[in-house]
Amino acid sequence: MALPLSIRKDTSTNLINAQIKQGSIPVTRDCKNIAANDIEPLVVSLLKSSIFSGEMIEKAADAIVETSSSHNSENSSESIKKEITDLDVKISNLMKLLESGLNSDAVRDRITEHEARKKILEQQLKKIIPLPPVSRDVLL
Repeated sequence: MALPLSIRKDTSTNLINAQIKQGSIPVTRDCKNIAANDIEPLVVSLLKSSIFSGEMIEKAADAIVETSSSHNSENSSESIKKEITDLDVKISNLMKLLESGLNSDAVRDRITEHEARKKILEQQLKKIIPLPPVSRDVLL
């Protein structure tokens, strides 16, 4: 048997009571207690009707199309390719330092770090599978 909503204890009861006393939460004195079993089906029904309305489905489709176009695999592959190019330049510059006579363990360590990062990025680039564009018509 479900308890009426007014009997259920909430961890924020004291906070709510304090706000009621301050007047920041309006109180209607004519409310009746409604059992949760009675109100839950009504709430679920109202949510279903608003979520599955045509307007909401169209908004969801628009959001999906917008998100998929901005997170497209081409964008991620381009950013990985750019980072690989940047690493190549850094590695080349560090190699020039070594060739010019700067014999430093720090430079060698940095080259090793850049090469390891480049290898990881190249593996990620191979794993990227281009996704077909998402069409609004297909979603609706």
